[in-house]
Amino acid sequence: MTFAKKKLPKSQIALEVKLAAEELDKKRPEALAILAKDLRLEGFRLGHIPLAVAEKHLEETAILAEAARLAITETYHRIVRQENLDVIGEPEVQVLKLALGNPLEFRIQVALLPDIIPTQSDHAAKLVGKIWTYSRPGRFVGYPKTKTPRPVYHQAARKVSKGLPYFK
Repeated sequence: MTFAKKKLPKSQIALEVKLAAEELDKKRPEALAILAKDLRLEGFRLGHIPLAVAEKHLEETAILAEAARLAITETYHRIVRQENLDVIGEPEVQVLKLALGNPLEFRIQVALLPDIIPTQSDHAAKLVGKIWTYSRPGRFVGYPKTKTPRPVYHQAARKVSKGLPYFK
């Protein structure tokens, strides 16, 4: 598997992925089993058709498309974990190349969590720093652990009118 990341405007990212034909072939038995569960044939109960019989009655394109769907799902989750991406919502997937015995090529476009940038004066930035905690620049982690109840932080946030962060 090889992939390339490309940043897009409005906190989006595009991933161009090329998956080897061998990795796609590994998903073929699983795809065949999924399609065989919904296949209706005379003389067999629904979901109990042997895979060899189901393979004869299913089109190769349907099996290939289901194997590609399974491979894309697994690959997408692997890339998100590997690159530590903070994704929001469902990805848009475009299959660029899908053929038997060839590598699978596809493009994924997904929205990322936007970066938070403190604004206005240093005083406002200090108050924002008390309200939110950041693990890396621009990523919200949570409220700081203190003995002070949370309503005090909300009151401090109300006092800052123009110093709240905005989204880029």
